Amino acid sequence: MISTDKRHFCPSALEGSWTEKKANCPLPKVIEFVEPGKQLKKKKSLPPFLQAQVLISLQGKRKQIEIKSKSTREDPDEFEFKSIAREVREFGVTGLSRKDRKKYEDWKAQSLGGKAPKGQKMPYPMLMRQIKRRKEREQEQREREHAMGIFKKKPDKKSSASTRAPMGWWVDNSSKGLQASVGKFKAGVQRLSKADLHKITSKKKR
Repeated sequence: MISTDKRHFCPSALEGSWTEKKANCPLPKVIEFVEPGKQLKKKKSLPPFLQAQVLISLQGKRKQIEIKSKSTREDPDEFEFKSIAREVREFGVTGLSRKDRKKYEDWKAQSLGGKAPKGQKMPYPMLMRQIKRRKEREQEQREREHAMGIFKKKPDKKSSASTRAPMGWWVDNSSKGLQASVGKFKAGVQRLSKADLHKITSKKKR
């Protein structure tokens, strides 16, 4: 008889009894195909000193998490107060104008780490119209004040120049005995010509 069992079929199965055939036949080999892209990378085991450091860091993180959870459990009233205050603030924003609401939103974004909004750019013709309107309003205000008898003195250029601090070095001529009427003053400095010096020296000789 010829064995029809495909699992243990081998050339020696044609001769001898079934038990002999089974003993002489080798076991079938199992071949497993694994795609190259799906091969699992073996994790490299860390050295013992690094494993100890990792364990210490994990334990520290667990302790921090436990402390935070305890603090939240211990102060529920404070958490509720903050949430209520935030809700009240958000409710108060609804009564603000559109401009103030926009300012609040910008402030909130900045407090959360956002960037400050850039200044709005205006076209040149619109800017000129705005400047013209402002000048017209100022002119109307001046006319109303003039009609009511309110007069504002314009600052005098000479008085403003005299009250201004001198630009140059200040020279104290009192120790030298020079007259203030002699020469010319410019930026707080008395400038003398040769004739002025001759007059002063001639007076001293007399």
